[in-house]
Amino acid sequence: GEWEAVEQFGRCGFNVFKVQVELREIWHRDGTLDVSPVRERLRKCLKVNPEAMLLFQFSIRPRPFWGVDNPDEVYQDSKGRFGVFRNVRLVDFTPQPIDEGKRYAAFSYMSAKFAQEVSELLARAFAEFETWPESKNVVAVYVTGGADNQWLDLFDAGGGFSNAADYSPAGK
Repeated sequence: GEWEAVEQFGRCGFNVFKVQVELREIWHRDGTLDVSPVRERLRKCLKVNPEAMLLFQFSIRPRPFWGVDNPDEVYQDSKGRFGVFRNVRLVDFTPQPIDEGKRYAAFSYMSAKFAQEVSELLARAFAEFETWPESKNVVAVYVTGGADNQWLDLFDAGGGFSNAADYSPAGK
């Protein structure tokens, strides 16, 4: 498994590993964070390789409920239909924001509210992470997703939409 590979690579002298965290895993509807899955991952990695230097990849995607709770902050086309993401790609439009797990309301990249909430969540999460002894092994943090998606094209050429303007209240 994943942790066996970390141990094996460590024995070969490779000690830099990525630990991925999805904001949506730890962000609850009431605004609380449960960062215990993050700490568990760090501990598992360090248990099999105490010398590991960890690249902390933090993926910024909202919980599916966020778009349903914040319809003015959801991507809309010129007809007022709400964008639907599947794995951060715009793949469909619906009359109302949806929350179907893998298919969810596409937050507007122009949403100041989303940016503010995520900034506050990240500040709280990292403040807690810094108190952990395991954090001394984190050598870098890489934030991906969110408003610029870090080199991921919003409009997937494999069936997604291209050249779609954002007509949501947040996008105006």
